Amino acid sequence: MNNDIDIQSAKETVDLRGGSRLAYGALILAVAAVSFAAVLVRLTDVSPIAVAFYRLFFSAVVLVPVCCSEVRRYRREGQLTAQGKNFALAALSGVFLALHYYTWFQSLRLTTVASSTVLVTLHPFFVLGISWLLWREPVSSKLIAALAVTLVGGYIIGSQDLQASQQYLVGDLLALVAAGFMAGYLLLGQVVRRELSLGLYVTIVYGVGALVAALIMALGQVPFFGYSLWDYLILLALALGPNLLGHTLFNWSLAYLPVSVVSVSVLAEPVGAVILAMIFLHEIPTGAQLLGGLIIFWGIGWFVLEKNRLQRGRQVRE
Repeated sequence: MNNDIDIQSAKETVDLRGGSRLAYGALILAVAAVSFAAVLVRLTDVSPIAVAFYRLFFSAVVLVPVCCSEVRRYRREGQLTAQGKNFALAALSGVFLALHYYTWFQSLRLTTVASSTVLVTLHPFFVLGISWLLWREPVSSKLIAALAVTLVGGYIIGSQDLQASQQYLVGDLLALVAAGFMAGYLLLGQVVRRELSLGLYVTIVYGVGALVAALIMALGQVPFFGYSLWDYLILLALALGPNLLGHTLFNWSLAYLPVSVVSVSVLAEPVGAVILAMIFLHEIPTGAQLLGGLIIFWGIGWFVLEKNRLQRGRQVRE
């Protein structure tokens, strides 16, 4: 009996490690996808809340067949009614995601791409603190130092674009608010993804997020229709790339990696955004921005290695 348990435990460990390795690859692809978001938003004049709505709406529509299939599977297995709490948490995650998009897209209209993307990636501070309070995730001085290094790199990228004006200040503050909503979205995702399938989870998140954005549009009398073909193509690209590919891969990886690792990987987004801005917006990065990008990658690597070390240490103690 004990041998059977040991064999089963070994199989689960191998599966988890294999999933973890694949999850790191998924994170790289996800970061590349979400890096397009800032540039795409700048290529359209559609209201930020309308951009948020269509990005979530198109994503939810594409995933409806997947959602229906998952609901039928849960019903066959007799687990559908037991998922009420997870459905509610997934819906709350959708609220956070909609508010994140709204505040961040508005920030991109008021400040520079570099500044906004740097400030919105401060969410690991929220994630690390809340994860420690709720789940006692291990924190070390090296972990904090790695985060600090990464943020220094982000600051170097955005520092040249920061200007002392009211408009830029409001944009910067909105990016910080968006960072807080992103932290809540990631933390809820880690909890729900332990029990709810990816397809069902992201469909609920995107669907509820679209409803929240639609409500804000209605209250603000923002038009739902009448945009140009170019605008609709940009909105569709935001849904298919940064959302369906990027955020879905982030959510998938939460089943295999600590939320802090997933969160800090998003700090590479400013690097991708700067590169894409150079290609599509003809914004040539300076030496300081290139240096900041290298520092960000260094900090992310350090953070992931230290987080894995702490995770292994906790598993040994348990």
